[in-house]
Amino acid sequence: MTCRLGGRCAVAVSLPAQLNDADAAFVASESVNLAERTRVLRSDQTPGAVVNVGALASVFGADSRVGDVWSMGPVRLRDRATILGAHTPRAVELGAGASVASQSHDRQELEPYRLKAWSVAVPSAPGSSLDLQPDQTASLAPGGYTTVAVKSRSTLRLSAGSYFFKSLTLEPQAKLDMTQAGGPVHIYVLEAISYRGRITGGTSGSLLLAYLGTQAVNLEAPFAGTLVASKGKLSLSSVDPAAYQGAFFAKQLETQPGATVTLGPSLVNSLGTGDRAACMEGMQIPHSAQNSPAGRQAAYDALVNCIAPGIPECQGRITAAANVDRGAAAAQYMSKTFGSAQYLALARDRTRKVGRSRLDPALAAAYCAGDDDGDLVGTTIDACPATPPLTPTDDVGCPTTTQTVAPPRVIVDSLLASTGILRDPRCDGFGQPNTPVARPIGWTVNVGSTPEKLFVQLITGPLAPGGCDEFFELIIHDPAAPPERQVMKLTLRASEADQHNDGFTNWTIMSNEPGERGAIATFLSNYGNGNLLQHFVYVNVRVTTGSGQQSPWSGPIKVLAFTAKS
Repeated sequence: MTCRLGGRCAVAVSLPAQLNDADAAFVASESVNLAERTRVLRSDQTPGAVVNVGALASVFGADSRVGDVWSMGPVRLRDRATILGAHTPRAVELGAGASVASQSHDRQELEPYRLKAWSVAVPSAPGSSLDLQPDQTASLAPGGYTTVAVKSRSTLRLSAGSYFFKSLTLEPQAKLDMTQAGGPVHIYVLEAISYRGRITGGTSGSLLLAYLGTQAVNLEAPFAGTLVASKGKLSLSSVDPAAYQGAFFAKQLETQPGATVTLGPSLVNSLGTGDRAACMEGMQIPHSAQNSPAGRQAAYDALVNCIAPGIPECQGRITAAANVDRGAAAAQYMSKTFGSAQYLALARDRTRKVGRSRLDPALAAAYCAGDDDGDLVGTTIDACPATPPLTPTDDVGCPTTTQTVAPPRVIVDSLLASTGILRDPRCDGFGQPNTPVARPIGWTVNVGSTPEKLFVQLITGPLAPGGCDEFFELIIHDPAAPPERQVMKLTLRASEADQHNDGFTNWTIMSNEPGERGAIATFLSNYGNGNLLQHFVYVNVRVTTGSGQQSPWSGPIKVLAFTAKS
């Protein structure tokens, strides 16, 4: 997402499922293009790994040499290029005299991707600027600054800590000196980097240079450190053959002819937590803020950055926009502004448009060129450019009149809870709930009544305050049941409970309820044929709040269920 003063910004890197962290030091999220005679080496001078988790091609120029290549997109070797191994879904394309020692086409080596992510708080005050004139030396304390320019033959000394620059300019023969830093230095640049000087005293394990903007970064001078440009292109120019040392992560990675890159340990491995929750930390966009174009754009960008870092940006933006609209529609549904038919019509509309954009990139490009009314149809092809928010439309952007047939609200509630996409704005700010468990005794199936009833009791602890609803998912294991009924799934909503008292919450499920709920009550009532019977089942439980916060699953609890006459 676009990082701003006073906000939080996420840095995210995706890695293949089976790639060792130690080998993840030259990674692109969209494409790789290495020019002729490029060398990628490990610290011991053996060939090093190159990674591309994006769908675009990984191209290796004539006479280039690298180690293993991990690429979701096509791998193309120009004349006499050499790679040791290829992990890619399709066969490697070989030029004249090119070679690859081994190939593996198992997608499970690549997917699902592992996320390395962390967030940083950008200072709210812009700070001062620094314009260091030629032949001068100065020291700079960690903190926030606007423009930092280091002119030729001047030296700027840095200390351990985090720096935030709006822009950074290093002119030829200028230096950022870390020799007396006393610890790791993290530099975050918001808008632009011009790098023609050098950083001295840095290593890939002690220096992080993270570019948070979308422009290209061109390293025209030696560099040693970890460099991350997850939203932009990183180009390594051909300078001294040993000029580039460390770890490099970017949306697009490219080299100029003759470049040599020596890989080293990456700070990404120590900073990145490995989960998407950390990526989204501090960037949750309240639904009230999404009413403005700027708020919606911030929500889109946050989702793209954290959820879809490995797909083309335009496709990611339309996917994220659809996700945000589905979440907003769920909020309207929770507040009962939308009915089941309205919610499902909007969800299906957004899903259909994402699917069409994947099949026809021109539709995604039209959307990214501008969508004034937010209906996921680009303005340039929108026949109705003033559609109200959250309105389903046809393929040319005009509201649809077809009535959606929707199931009862209870069925929609169960589906939304089980998929984790239901969101209640009253739950914003409520943290992760405690793990509930099934009460070992107290479940009863009451037979002989019409309809028959299943009484369920969970140990939930205190429920969420302030009207924030919670959804309890149960997996019921019945070893004595026929194969099709040995595993049953049930969703219970806190607001539908009969009673909540002293940490216990009770529900009644009727055998005539539609869908799986009624089927479970009917099946369990058949035990004993109306006679008294004690029967054991094993139950796992977790809870999801209306804001998407989710507890871990409980371990299986052995539950004694009584069958009793009414």
